[in-house]
Amino acid sequence: MKEKLKYVVIFDDVDISMIVEKEVNGEKVPLPVVIRSVNEKSLSDIQLEIKSAKDQPIINEKDYVLGENQYKWAMRLFVALPQFIRLLIWKLILKNPFLMKKMAGTVVVTSVAMIGNVRGWVIPVTIHPICFALGSIVKKPRIFEGKITPREYLYMTVLINHDVIDGAPAARFISRLTSLIEGGYGL
Repeated sequence: MKEKLKYVVIFDDVDISMIVEKEVNGEKVPLPVVIRSVNEKSLSDIQLEIKSAKDQPIINEKDYVLGENQYKWAMRLFVALPQFIRLLIWKLILKNPFLMKKMAGTVVVTSVAMIGNVRGWVIPVTIHPICFALGSIVKKPRIFEGKITPREYLYMTVLINHDVIDGAPAARFISRLTSLIEGGYGL
């Protein structure tokens, strides 16, 4: 039986959790980075933080969390623990929204388009209340101003935890987001 939420916590800041692909011991691995307070940053500031995470050197397992350096000691301890203890710790983190925000942000954005041309939707599994999964931008024909013309389309999946937000406000949010993207808001 699924445990019901007792309360909803609303944060003032949006902290985006992303995955950056890095090379570790000759293999490409996905590593997390959390961009803090994106609601207060410009697109170029966010892009610089992502680039910094991509450029961050990986020396050993304490570097497996990119970006902020305040949890390197915790990561070293965490990876040294047996798996069953790590799973218990994750259960505790997931039950505390403040700790969850601190460790993993409030929103997740994943982009499979960085790996290649993905012509379709991605359905990720996430622990976050909202997840944006971005595919590729592709050109397709569309009727625009009475003529068939090539237009660019972004494949994007938005997963919203229905325990946190009802369907109607979620649909209004997606509708508004679509309008902003199609209108080039912020560019």
